[in-house]
Parts: sequence; C-alpha cells; structure tokens
Amino acid sequence: MARGNNLILDIFATCQKYQDFCSQFPILTNRGSFKPLEGSLTTILGVSLHNRLLNQVLVFVAPSSTKALDIEADLETLVGKDSFVSYPQREQLPQIAKEPDREITGMQIESLEAILKGRSRLLVTTLRALQERILIPETLDNLRTTLRVGSEFGFSELVRHLEESGFKKSSLVEEIGQYSVRGGVIDVFSFGTSEPFRIEFDINKIQSIRLFDVLSQRSDKIVPEVHLLPVSFHENVKTETFQNRSLVENLPGESVLFNLVETPWKKVLKASWKTISTMNDRLSEEKGENSPIEELMLEPMTAQEKLNSFPRIDFYSRSDSTVELDNEPPPNINRDVALLQSFIEQ
Repeated sequence: MARGNNLILDIFATCQKYQDFCSQFPILTNRGSFKPLEGSLTTILGVSLHNRLLNQVLVFVAPSSTKALDIEADLETLVGKDSFVSYPQREQLPQIAKEPDREITGMQIESLEAILKGRSRLLVTTLRALQERILIPETLDNLRTTLRVGSEFGFSELVRHLEESGFKKSSLVEEIGQYSVRGGVIDVFSFGTSEPFRIEFDINKIQSIRLFDVLSQRSDKIVPEVHLLPVSFHENVKTETFQNRSLVENLPGESVLFNLVETPWKKVLKASWKTISTMNDRLSEEKGENSPIEELMLEPMTAQEKLNSFPRIDFYSRSDSTVELDNEPPPNINRDVALLQSFIEQ
C-alpha cells in the first residue's frame, strides 16, 4: 500500500524520531532497536518502515502463532489482506500422520513463492517457522501452474499433476488440497484462489473454468484462468530435484527482520530443536519410523548465523541508540460512546 492511502500511516510517518531512525537504517547500520510500543503501534511502525524500503522484504518475526494472528489482523486493517503473506509454523511432525498437514504446507509454499517471485514484500511468521525445514524444489521457477480456457492441458495430465502436487482425491471437494473427478469435469481447491474451481474438458482441451460454492457445490462465476500451487511434495518426488530447506535459507539476502520475540533467539532456537528432536525420537520408538532431525529443522547454531546475516530491528534488546517513541495505551472505552467521542475530539 502506498503512502497517502492511510491516515494512520501518514501521521506516524511525520514523527521526527522515526524519520531520524529511517535516515540511518539500514544504509548506515543494519541493526536498530525500539522501546516496546503499545497496542498496534508496533505493526504500524513495521508497515511505515516497509513503505520506505526499496524492494526489500520486511519480515514480522512473532514469538508465537497467536501473536502472528494478531499482527495479521492489524495488517488487514492497515494495508489489506492481499498486501502481505503468512508463513505458519507446523502443528505436527510431517510423518506423524499418513496425510501431511496440507493447509499448513500449502500456505508455506504459497507464501514462499510470493516472496521469491516479488509479488509480496511483507511477511508474517514465527521464529520456529524460520527454522523449520520443508521439502521444496531446488528451483521455484515452475512452482505455479496456470490453467487457461482453450489450452490443451490434458485431462489425465492434470490428474497426474494434482497427485504429484500433494492433492487428495475426494468424492466431494470441500477443503483446500482436495480434488474430485466426475466424467470430463475436475473440481479443485487450491491455495491462491478464494473458492474452489470446476474445470470442464472437451477431450484434452479446457472448455470452461468456473468458481463454485463449497456448500451448495453450484458453479456460477466464469473465469478465464486459474492458478495451481502444490499442497506438498511428499508424494512421488524425485530426490535429486528436491531438498529440505528452511524459510531463513530461502529469504532474499536484504530482507529486514522485525523481531518481536522477547526471549533471546539462541535460547528459542535450541528449545525448538530439542522439542522436535524429542518428538521425533518418541515417534521412532512408537512406530519405528522417523526422519533425520536435520531434514525437519535447521541446526540452532546455523540458524542463528543465518538470522544474524539479515538487517534487524529489535524491541527487547536495549542499547544507547534505542529509539523511544512517545506513546501510551489507548483508553478503556468499554462501549461508552460519549467517552469514545470525547477521545476522538481530543
């Protein structure tokens, strides 16, 4: 979102201490720190800084999934839901269940593709998600598949592509990561689309593409093309073309880390490694199967080194150059309209 479209951001940008900081970071120094801010001011600061950066990715590093959701809510209000992407951390080990967590993995792949292709420069994630590794292609050049009306993307070819991309065949498409086949029609629910879509074939030629409602299963809106993003790469992969990599290993080199984690990173990275190692060992004892821990997580010391290579802004690491912005918590309105009006008038 460009400056000038949001009054809150425009007013914040006039703060002299903020302007002084921006004149130094990241050109003259790649480290900066602020005294913790009240409420959503931290997110406002991040967006304001992001608007001044030239083609650099700004990464909100949240301490937890819950805090990440709070940041996402702020961003939806400030810049709109299409102006940022989220890279969530896993909720379970990928080998615990026969079926991977398609929603989490799909969001990770979609966000990574958007950042690396330059479609988004604003990312929300957690420190653990930065350290976790997922299976991705060595090159992401052909990650997104476009299906167009009139193109000869074969019926059988599409079914095979969906299977290889981790989609699960179902009698009825109701969730992201599912597809169904009925005669010459294929229904798909992929990341990158607000609704599932129905593709009708005339032999091996795409005749029509329609979005449809999950509840009624009725198709209405006709679209000229749709995009497919893989849900996972754990099925039918060629090991020589795929590798386990973490988010921090894939971030563009000039990305700015906006650190909201109060605990020292070294401690958090070690704790995450230990937790996943314990879960992995327990799984091996119970089921006789596990994955090498190095395929699941980036080793703490290596993760720390890679994280330290990026420009960073901290909120819980004080120094002589820490910026203190004058701010105070908002009043407790508690549905008092008269109090709200008085506060706005002030």
